[in-house]
Amino acid sequence: MDEDEVISPEILQLLKDLSTSYSMLQTEMEADKLFLEPADPRGSRSIMNSPQDDLDQETAKSSATPLLAKNTAEKEMAVEAKNFALYRTYWESAWRETCGSFDDMTALSSMQFTYYTPGCNRRNGAASTPVTLQIFSIKLAEIAGGLQWPLSVYGVIAVRDAVDYNRNFIFSCDRDNSQELTQNDPFLRLIGPSRAVVYIDMVYFEIELKVKGITECQDKPLITEGCDYHESYGDGLSTLCFKNCFCTIELCVQVVRRTTQATILGVQVRGGQWPFEYGARVTCSALPGKWGVTDNRLTCVTYPASGEIVMVDSKDGAILEGCDGYLHLPRNVISVETEGRLDVEIQAYSKSGKIAAQAHVKFQPKFSKISQGKCFILGTKVVITVAWSLVATDKRKFMALGRLACGC
Repeated sequence: MDEDEVISPEILQLLKDLSTSYSMLQTEMEADKLFLEPADPRGSRSIMNSPQDDLDQETAKSSATPLLAKNTAEKEMAVEAKNFALYRTYWESAWRETCGSFDDMTALSSMQFTYYTPGCNRRNGAASTPVTLQIFSIKLAEIAGGLQWPLSVYGVIAVRDAVDYNRNFIFSCDRDNSQELTQNDPFLRLIGPSRAVVYIDMVYFEIELKVKGITECQDKPLITEGCDYHESYGDGLSTLCFKNCFCTIELCVQVVRRTTQATILGVQVRGGQWPFEYGARVTCSALPGKWGVTDNRLTCVTYPASGEIVMVDSKDGAILEGCDGYLHLPRNVISVETEGRLDVEIQAYSKSGKIAAQAHVKFQPKFSKISQGKCFILGTKVVITVAWSLVATDKRKFMALGRLACGC
């Protein structure tokens, strides 16, 4: 690992302190649970108990259980909120002066180096093709504690890396635009990451979600949690779980080696009739690959992708049509192996909701500049524009490079 890519001592100490505090709070919560745990009436029964005594005990137990469960859930959520507030305090004490507010979004762009001349060394170590973390999906896998489908969910999910320690939002929506999740479709509609997530030793996920009630005062916290991810590099998908008394959240991720980042600048219908009258779905797949010699020719052999990443799907309520024939993509950034391939698939729905037509466009990755590809959906031409960029790996070096470029 390059010396510049070693995670700083400050963030390591921050996470260490957080881990210690979390363990203490978990111990406190377990003690509270033991204190609230009702004794089993049958464990203290006397042979002199009458049937009426047994009935009275069972009645008391059944009436007390919901109240005890409610109190336990409230206490667990209070500990969860306290733990997250403690983490926030630690972060602000360590990084506020250099990184700004805890809620600040990363200011680095996925197209930071798109317009650099290929092969130019002026980037001065501010960018490279590092290991990144691809985020495929976020699923509300289970609900408990009296919650019932469907649920209207709002809030934020973000990830932080060592590039700038700011929030890189994956999911974000306010109360007025809450997303309805059902048992048949429990996936959150993702808006990010807004740039590639650099995976140097670890990254940190933050989740703050609420369930929308009839009025705002009836809203309930669903989960408020933070977790560092530091699994060893491996092939295939991994699932990161967050769980509390109300729900289980599953994040599906994968480590991508030697990364360039692609930004889908536009999916535009050019001429002809609008082919997405009944909706559409746009997905991307990043195929790993390897260069080799076949029949005395240098070729790139690609392997199947681990999964597809949904950029937009009108079935989940996403706004589809933009201006000038463009499809609106809530999510548009994907990590691609430099020796791999990017496949974009477009599907048009029929009136019944089935797939009426589909097309694929394939792109070879670049370190900079723009690629365009075209396909035809129901006889109408659709043009896909992709911007390529190296990945910013050190905000300080990038800012120094910017000062150098402007003669500061």
